[in-house]
Amino acid sequence: MAWKNMRLPTWTQDLAVCACLAAAVWIVFGQTLGFDFVNCDDDQNVYDNPTVCQGLTSASVGWSLAHAQVCNWIPLTTLSHMGDCQMFGLFAGGHHFVNVLWHLAASLLLYLLLRRMTGFLWRSAFVAVLFAVHPLRAESVAWISERKDVMSAVFFMLALGAYARYARHKTPWGSVTVIALFCLGLLSKNMLITLPFVLLLLDYWPLQRFRTRPGLGEVFREKDPLMFIAVAWAAVGTLVPGLIINDDQQLTAMARVENAVVSYVIYMKQLVWPNSLAFHYPFVRDGSMAWKPWLGFVLLAAVTAWVVRERARRPYLLVGWFWYVGMLLPVIGIVQISADAAHSDRYTYLPEIGLALAATWYAADVTVGWHYRKWILGMAAAVIVVATILAGRRQTSYWKDSLGIWTHSLACEPNDADIRESLGAVLAKDGRVDDAISEFQKSIELDPKFWETHSDYAEALAEKGKLDQSMSECREALRLYPEAEPAFRTLGFVFDKKGELDRAIFNYGRAVQLDADDLRARAGLADARARKKKPVDSVR
Repeated sequence: MAWKNMRLPTWTQDLAVCACLAAAVWIVFGQTLGFDFVNCDDDQNVYDNPTVCQGLTSASVGWSLAHAQVCNWIPLTTLSHMGDCQMFGLFAGGHHFVNVLWHLAASLLLYLLLRRMTGFLWRSAFVAVLFAVHPLRAESVAWISERKDVMSAVFFMLALGAYARYARHKTPWGSVTVIALFCLGLLSKNMLITLPFVLLLLDYWPLQRFRTRPGLGEVFREKDPLMFIAVAWAAVGTLVPGLIINDDQQLTAMARVENAVVSYVIYMKQLVWPNSLAFHYPFVRDGSMAWKPWLGFVLLAAVTAWVVRERARRPYLLVGWFWYVGMLLPVIGIVQISADAAHSDRYTYLPEIGLALAATWYAADVTVGWHYRKWILGMAAAVIVVATILAGRRQTSYWKDSLGIWTHSLACEPNDADIRESLGAVLAKDGRVDDAISEFQKSIELDPKFWETHSDYAEALAEKGKLDQSMSECREALRLYPEAEPAFRTLGFVFDKKGELDRAIFNYGRAVQLDADDLRARAGLADARARKKKPVDSVR
């Protein structure tokens, strides 16, 4: 037999593709083993959370079940952070390594899932590698606090695989397995409530269950337990403090819809041209882009009409498009979960698989009959993969530390008050107080209602000895948010410096009441009480 007619066994092909996927993931994300924590959520989720830092104990496990982490009840993800602390302590590289492993597992499972369900090797491999190394993945993988993305993705892929098997064999244990994996995914990140909808899409294609007996009724009815869990989970999720922002911070209903439409289009653009990816994207409130929602609505409507019209010939277009639209729905902003972020890269982690799938299958179909088709598609795929790996590696490099990600984000979004505040906090921690004050001032000019900036600005002014200015900024922070614990701590410091120990003790005490884990406030309170010759008893 001539060598060109030889075919590798299926398992050998799969092994080769999986090895290449692992290499690509390592090229892009292996660098994170030398990265640090960042000053956004990593403190609350890991290194400044004493319960998480103590590792896995009976007390910490109970705590994870009873407490939300940064406005999200994700106990399984919290337990994984505790496990990291058990193994690596506060060595950030270990935490990053675990993130990479979870992401690699999700990427491999995606390839194997598509390969088994569709039978196409190279199309499945191309979708999987785009998912694995695209620059939009950097936020989900390189940010330790986004462990919830990569963990939930693994359970999502396992649930899809279990469902595909259940659709073929219809065993009771198959249904139980899907439900169990769904619950594990929700315990990792509540965005997975869209899983039942994705399963219906897979029923349409590639499982093609809509064309077989006993008909559509059973296909829908068997999703009832999953739908019940999803609805219940969404209802309970709204009760978590801070998940849905306060009414006074809410955009109008029309503004939220407009932002959602624009965000859908932005995510599509970023998939094709991932340029200027920032950690934070502010709302545009000045009306200068009023035309964008209308143009976006026309584009979304046109794509929807096209995929519906093509559903008979190319069902993957309908599945891929509605996978994208449906999975983004919980985080697209119609229900507003952020007071200042218009959209975020991490929200695309699973939804954009749908777009990649639809585009890949469509490109393969429309080129049927081309001369040198395999060469053309092969070269195009190779160029895209190499370019994506290089872009993904570069985007990931910005996550080396807090200064890196905020400096890069500021270059992308120079008029974002939140980015300037976060950068100022990093500069202040590094001892560059004058530079930090400059960033805080610019942040306040852009958004004077951001209490965190006033609080950080006050602390920086106090360090420079500008006590009266610091006191004024503290009071402004407390006017905007009466429970701004850092402002009370800074007021305690200011009054201490002024020699007003009673007022210092009061403000230090208020800070400790609001956050018993604030060691600086506790130390300041103990010292002030000692000098006042009062007993250093615990504040309750």
